[in-house]
Amino acid sequence: MMSIEQLARKAYEAYSQQAGGKTHDGKPMPAFKELGQRIQANWIAAVQAVVFSVKDIH
Repeated sequence: MMSIEQLARKAYEAYSQQAGGKTHDGKPMPAFKELGQRIQANWIAAVQAVVFSVKDIH
């Protein structure tokens, strides 16, 4: 089973791929490990919210 942190990285990578690897202003998206703790924590919190919501459905 993947950890929340691993799922957050996967989600960010999927988002980056869907966005063509570019930010909203056309700059290259950094790798997840280069985001910094605050932004990584935001992704982790978002994924955690989804995981808990999915658990409530099942």
